[in-house]
Amino acid sequence: MARHVVGAKPPARLPLALTRSQVQALLGTLDGFSWNRTMLLYGTGLRPMECLRLRVKDIEFSRNEIVAREGTGNENRGTMPPGTVEDPLQAHRGVESPADGLQVLASWFVV
Repeated sequence: MARHVVGAKPPARLPLALTRSQVQALLGTLDGFSWNRTMLLYGTGLRPMECLRLRVKDIEFSRNEIVAREGTGNENRGTMPPGTVEDPLQAHRGVESPADGLQVLASWFVV
């Protein structure tokens, strides 16, 4: 017995992806904390809420790892930070000097 199978509909619109030159132009307009936040989001693939929840202890430069806690599905996941954000993050960590390592980096994210 033959059945007629219908395929999935193509999406109404394609997802938007920026070219390298567009990304460079966008990042070129940013500076300071805005640049740091954008590079962290773009370079690691973290979701905005995961970035808001980052704590100092979640960033391990010695292991080259950022741990995003309680993300989608309430799961933890690790990602590698881009090399361009290491110095700015180290500088920010030095300014805050958290006593217990639990200081939230949410001061970066002003809504």
